[in-house]
Order: sequence, then C-alpha cells, then structure tokens
Amino acid sequence: MKLSYFLLLLFVSCSSSSQKMCVQIKAQFENDKASTAEKELTVERLRLRLEGAHVKNEVTLSQDVITVKLACDPSQSFRKAFRSEVFAMYETYDAEDAWRYLDALKEQAVLGVIDRQTNVLACIGTCAAANSNGVLNYLNSEETKKKLPKDLAFYCGKPDPDNFSVSIYALRKAEKPPVDITMIRKAGAAESIYGSSYNTTLEFTKAHAKTFADLTEKNSGRAISMLLGDEVIYCPMVSGRIEGGKVDISARFSKVEAETLAMRINLSPPLRILIFEEKLIE
Repeated sequence: MKLSYFLLLLFVSCSSSSQKMCVQIKAQFENDKASTAEKELTVERLRLRLEGAHVKNEVTLSQDVITVKLACDPSQSFRKAFRSEVFAMYETYDAEDAWRYLDALKEQAVLGVIDRQTNVLACIGTCAAANSNGVLNYLNSEETKKKLPKDLAFYCGKPDPDNFSVSIYALRKAEKPPVDITMIRKAGAAESIYGSSYNTTLEFTKAHAKTFADLTEKNSGRAISMLLGDEVIYCPMVSGRIEGGKVDISARFSKVEAETLAMRINLSPPLRILIFEEKLIE
C-alpha cells in the first residue's frame, strides 16, 4: 500500500489532536551549488507557505538537507507548499524563428494540433488545453532537444476558460535567468490607470533596478517572459528601457486575482526542492 495512503489514514485518525507531529519529510535543493543566501531564503519561503496552509510545522536546514516535521493534516494541504513556484524572467525567441526549427522536425502529427494563426512575438500559437501536456512533453523531451538550440524551451500560459485553449511560448531558458526572485523587493496589487481592473506590481531592489532596465533595453521590440513555476504568467513586448525599478503585470485582473498573484510571487523560492524521504513519526 502506498505511503500516501498510510499518511491519509494517520491524519484522519489523529485529526482530533491537530498539534501532534505525524510526518517527517526530507528534501534537498535541485541546485546544490546555489549560494547560502538562496538556500536560506528557499527554506524561509517554504516555512511561510506551510504557515499559509495553516499546518503546524518545524523546518530546519542542516548540511543542505531540509527536514520538515508536520502536524496531522487530514486534507494534506501541506503538499501544495512543496510545489516550488520559482519566479524568473527570461528572454524569448520570436515565433517565426522558433517555427523554423520546429518545421525541420517534420512531426506534423504532434505539431499539427497547434494553431499557428495565433502566433505573435514569443507565442508560437495555441492548442486545446487537453492537448497541451502532450505537446509540451514532445517539445521539451530530451530527444527533441537534441535537434533544437540548447536554450530553446517551451511553456504554456494560463488556460483560456472561454475557449479551452492555451498559448505556447518559446523561451530562451538560460541556466541562470536574467532576473530571479532575489532581485524582487516585493510584489503588490494596484488599480490600473483606467480604473476598471487591477495590476500586479513588481518592485525591484535598489541593487537590481538597473539589471531589469538593462534587460528591457537589450530586448526593445521583443518579448520578455515572466515564468512562475511552469506557467508563463506574462509575456509582453518591451518598447524600450524601463527605469525606476518598477513594472506592472497588466492582464485585466480583478482585485483578488492581482493580490493572489502578488502573494504567489512574494512566496516564490529562488530554488526548487526535491523530496527524497517521507515517513511517519511517533
């Protein structure tokens, strides 16, 4: 019987004493060569996400191993906290350039489900949400990557609830992103200048406002992508250098949507973590 089933049984049986620690999880950093500051911030963000899930926890870091003890939780809501939604900005490929490489693959059976008529900037087109996993699995497979530029990677945006489709973007996935979460001082929400919707706002640290300005100047006339986890949350065209250390994510959000996205970004860790042990404890 799977461990997760045992965990669920135990959580249910001890739900009346929710302060009791029931499970211990050990995890490691995907990038063990990252800085101490990045590792410590990742652990702190994990602790905050667990607290946001209202799960009592004890989180420690020793010799690059994260040990987490968790209270009984019948809903197992703690699992969401371990889904590392890493925030980063990347440069992109123009759709036309990306398709030049994709057409050479001659895989119409897979690529034929993409509607190329909707391609613009870094968006190579759209496909039905039901087909998106299959398309991405093919595009980002090791076998396909051997035939594409090393830094070319594909990600989907948020599914469109009106027509059940998703946009697919071509990113220049550098090993180290030009902008990462350590460069963001805070994310927030603010009413748009038109007053009919809200934006999610990003404010850079003083040390990295120039980093963002340089990135926008370099990519003037092109798109810059913002990736949160495995989802492109924004991919606008940049018209020139953006000074001031602030930028808006403008997607006609409601107030709740803008605040929720800001919270997700504020809780984003700089590093992904990988669970390697999960066990019950007395």
